[in-house]
Formats: sequence, C-alpha cells, structure tokens
Amino acid sequence: MSPIKLLLLLFCIGGTTWALAGDCARAARLDEKAQALADPQAKAALLAEALALCPDANIGYRLAVARLEANDTQGALAALAQARESLDTSRPGAKRLLAAIEGRRSQAYLQQEDIPLALAHIEAAIDTEGSGELSWLWQVRKAVDLHPQRRQLAQGDISRSLVASRSIGAVQRIDLYILFDTDQDRPNAEGMAQARELGKALAGQTGAMGKALIIGHTDRRGGDAYNDDLSRRRAEQVTALIGQWHPELQGKLKAKGKGETQPRHPGDSDEDYRLNRRVEVQLIQ
Repeated sequence: MSPIKLLLLLFCIGGTTWALAGDCARAARLDEKAQALADPQAKAALLAEALALCPDANIGYRLAVARLEANDTQGALAALAQARESLDTSRPGAKRLLAAIEGRRSQAYLQQEDIPLALAHIEAAIDTEGSGELSWLWQVRKAVDLHPQRRQLAQGDISRSLVASRSIGAVQRIDLYILFDTDQDRPNAEGMAQARELGKALAGQTGAMGKALIIGHTDRRGGDAYNDDLSRRRAEQVTALIGQWHPELQGKLKAKGKGETQPRHPGDSDEDYRLNRRVEVQLIQ
C-alpha cells in the first residue's frame, strides 16, 4: 500500500473513532438526564435515544428497567437482548451486569406469566452473581416460586425451562414441588402428579441428556441426620417411580439427598420452609 493510501486509511479510521467517541459522549449526557426523570416512559425515550447513539450494555440495561417499570415487557426483553450482545465480559463488573440482565429477563417473563422461562433466567442470574449482593434477585425468585402456575408444572413447561437453561449457557436444572405428607418418603397424590410430568419431560430428553440427578431438599426443621436421610429417601422414591413409568430411563437417573444444606430461600417463615421442601432435577451431559 502506498504511503498516501495508508495515510488516508488511518485518517478514515481515526475519523470513525472520533465520531463514535462523540456519539457515546452525547449518549452519556442523555443517560445522565434520563436518570433524573421520574416518569418511566420519558426515561425510556431518552435512554432509547442514547442507546441508538452508543450501543453500551449499561445503557441498554437501564433502558430495559425503565421499560419494565412502564409495563413494556417486549421492549424490555429487546433491550436486554441487545445489552447481553454488547456486553464485554472482560470488563470489570461484567459478571454482575450479566446477572442483572438475566434477572430482569426473568422479571419480564414473570410479567408475561411465562413461568418456565422466568425460572430458567432467574436461576442463571443467581448462579452467575454468586455473592448474594443483588438481593432483588432473590425477591424475583420468590415471586416466581409463589406464582400459581409454579405449584404444578406440566411436561412441556419442564422441558421448555430446561431447554432455555441450555440455550443461555446455564446449568440445566429445575426445582419442582413434588409434595409429600409429613415424614413420608412417597409422594402424595399431588406430588405423584408432578412426578409423572417430570418423568414424561425426562423421557422426552433422552436423546439430548446423559444422566439426570434427582436431588431431595428439606427445610431447616428437624435434625441434620434426619433431614439428610429423609431427602435421600424422597429422591430415591421419585427416581424409582420414574424408572417404573419409563423403563428407558433406568440407568440414567441418580438420586441424592441434600437435606437442609441448600435452601432455595434464606428466610425462616412458614412460606420459606414450604418453598425449600422440593425436588431438584439436574441434567448432566
């Protein structure tokens, strides 16, 4: 390349860089102005203008939050997808922002009453964040768990949640409320119905999964040894039942008890205890 052409190329690249820097500076001013607004729709309008100038993940995230406050869930999901795409995972704070993005996705799907996707994204958010500093993530998880549809998930809902977890690069797992009577290790009638739906969902995954880990969890009431034993026996019962209903799954299921060691919710209310008594399913490739 001739020296003149090289100089022209460098000039063009430099001009583009300066233009982008100028756009991002204007976007930063719009972002700052938006934060001073109380009306979420007005805030979203300014943030959308800022994002068009500078595809910054933080601006996209704040736009999504404003749209959620304005009950624009589709717009929020679009902004979150753009924020996730533009996120530089090597930058400081990227992990925290990624967790927040997944948490807001869960919030949006909850507003749409799409519980399978809300579940997948809140689990990805909490797993990514890790430290527990984003306390609002746990509030979203509880809101998802308290939704009426959460009590009994159909085969298709379980499968959708597991597939969604895989698509976002998260651990493929789901917590189910397979119910048992007090001190019993065999599911009651409602728990049996949920176990059957789980069995059908796992049978539909056989071509895509290696093994499935069935994990029993209890609340904090009772001694450690008792809870460990009860959670293990409950997981073994669910595993045995699914193996009876779907012989093709035998050899692919493994039962494990965790007792009270991994509460899903940290509180000590009766509601927290109820939500912590569950059966977790984790797919292992």
